[in-house]
Amino acid sequence: MPRPETLARILVALTAVAVVGTMVYKKIERRGTPVVLVIIVPEAAGSTMVAAAKVAAEEVTRQGGFRGRPFAIEAIETGGNVSEATTAAENALKDERVIAVLVAGELGERRAVAGVAERGDMAAFTLSPVLGLEYAATQISLAGMPNQRIAPAAAWALDAFGSRVLLVANDAPLQRIANEIVANQVTRRGGTVIGPVWVGRDGLTIAQAAARAIELVKTEKPNLIISGVAPNQTKPFVQALRSGGVTSTLLPTLHMVLSESDLVGLEPAAIAGDYVIGATFSTLPGAERREFVQAVANAGGSGPVDEAADAAYVAVRLTALATQRRDGLDRAGIATVLRGTRVAGPSGTVQIDPTTSAAWMTCRVGRIDERGVVHEVWHEDVLRRPRAWPMDHSRVRWLELAEQSAAEGSHQ
Repeated sequence: MPRPETLARILVALTAVAVVGTMVYKKIERRGTPVVLVIIVPEAAGSTMVAAAKVAAEEVTRQGGFRGRPFAIEAIETGGNVSEATTAAENALKDERVIAVLVAGELGERRAVAGVAERGDMAAFTLSPVLGLEYAATQISLAGMPNQRIAPAAAWALDAFGSRVLLVANDAPLQRIANEIVANQVTRRGGTVIGPVWVGRDGLTIAQAAARAIELVKTEKPNLIISGVAPNQTKPFVQALRSGGVTSTLLPTLHMVLSESDLVGLEPAAIAGDYVIGATFSTLPGAERREFVQAVANAGGSGPVDEAADAAYVAVRLTALATQRRDGLDRAGIATVLRGTRVAGPSGTVQIDPTTSAAWMTCRVGRIDERGVVHEVWHEDVLRRPRAWPMDHSRVRWLELAEQSAAEGSHQ
C-alpha cells in the first residue's frame, strides 16, 4: 500500500489535472461564446440600423473578434413603447454576454435605456438626434445635437430662400428647442417669424394645423416653411398643404425631424422638392459608400442607409476598439475609454468629443426627388463640434423650454 505522503502527492496531481482541464474547457467554451451588443429599436424587421450593426460585427469577427470570440448583434423590438425599451435594457444588464446597448427611437425610449445603462455602468449608444440637455455618464451620442443639425441647416435655408419663415411643429421637447433656435437666427438677421403653429397645443389637430399654415401662407407670404411636424404626421400635413395649393415650388419646406428612413411610406410626389437634414445620405458618391449600402442590403436592411445606419455601424466599431484598449470585456468604463477616440465610419472618420461624449458631425441638407430619394444639395465644409446646448440661453432656460407643458409655451 502506498505511503500517505505518496497518496497526498497523487491526489494533488489529480486535482491539478482536473483544474487545468476545467480551465481549458472553459477557455474553449468562452472562445465560442459571442460578445453581444443589444440594439433596441422600434421596429427590427428590415431595419438598416440592425443590418449595419451586423455588418460591423461580422467585420470585427473576421478580424479576430476579441481573443477569438465573435461579435454578435441581438435586436430587440419595442414598438416605440418606453416600458418595453426599459425592460430590454434591464435584461441586457443581466446578460453577462452583453457588453453595450444601442438605442434608437423617441426621446422617452432613449432616456429610459440610457438611465438603465448608467446604473449598470454600461455604454449606451444613441442612434437618433438628442437635445444635448439630458446627461447620462455612459451615454455616447452618435446622431447629432441641435447646434450640429438645426442651426447650420436653418442658416443655409435662410440664405437660400429668405428670412420670412413660417414655423410649424409638434409641441414636443426637440421641436420647442428647434423653433427657439430658428427664431433666434431669424431675429438676428432682421427677418420675420410667422407663427409658430403648434400641433397638439390647445388640442390643435394636424388637419387644423395645416389649415392654419395655409391661411398664414396666403396672408403673410413666407419665403420658407421650417417644419418640426412628427414623421408619423408628416404625410397628412404635406397632403393638406398640396391640396391647399402650397407646393414645394411655390414654398419649399425644410423638415427638421424627418429622416431619410422616415420617407418610406410617404407619397414621393407630394413631398418631392422638400428638404431634410442628415449627417449622411444613401446617395452620397464614392465606391466605399456604395459598397456599404450594398453590404447593409445584403445583411437584411430594406430601407435607406441613412445616418442612423452609419451610427449603428460606428457604435459596434467603437465598442470593439474599447475592448482592445482595455484588453478585456469588462463593460464598465467603456464610455470613458472612448472619449476623444476616432474611428473610421462609412462616411468618414468619426470623432467622439471628450467633453460631451457625442460625435462631431458634418451637417448636410438633401432635396427629395419624385421617387422619394434624397440628394445632397449642401454640406458644411468642416466637422462641427457638439455643444451641450446653444449659447443663446443658459442650460436651465433650455430645459425650461424643453419640458414646459403645452399651456406654458413660449410661442403662443
